[in-house]
Amino acid sequence: MNVRKFSIVSSAVAVCGLLGLVASSAFARGSTPLSGMEWVPSERTCFFNGWNQLTNANCNGYRKWLFDAVIDTSNNYHSVSFVGRGDGSTVVKCWAVGTNNTGTSGWSVYGDRASTTWGNLSMAAGSVWVPSGGNLHADCDLPRTGGVSAFHFGI
Repeated sequence: MNVRKFSIVSSAVAVCGLLGLVASSAFARGSTPLSGMEWVPSERTCFFNGWNQLTNANCNGYRKWLFDAVIDTSNNYHSVSFVGRGDGSTVVKCWAVGTNNTGTSGWSVYGDRASTTWGNLSMAAGSVWVPSGGNLHADCDLPRTGGVSAFHFGI
């Protein structure tokens, strides 16, 4: 009887632990520049990544960097935020974009930061709509010496 009682309790604890892991992974995610790529492949040499702080170190003007976002659910809003820096007078600009499953319709939110110190971008809105079966991604325009270090998203 004691063995069976222990077995039932152990099983219940294991199931609760597993549900907790699944639920927590659905609510908060992040992506670093290392998981992204340049918009134009020939511009790879524009970027320098040190300690996950990606900067446009070698090219004048804006250069675009893309982030993919793996989401657990669609047909809802996802909170988004970015960490980056501008060059003091020119802003780093980032968009989080939710698209339908064919990529023919999209919804986006915008954020920017001019300060030369790393910090959160000022976001026009804190969440973006991802339609049923849709996808989430982000793209950032980096001025010379501007950069981005994180893209955070969740439900």
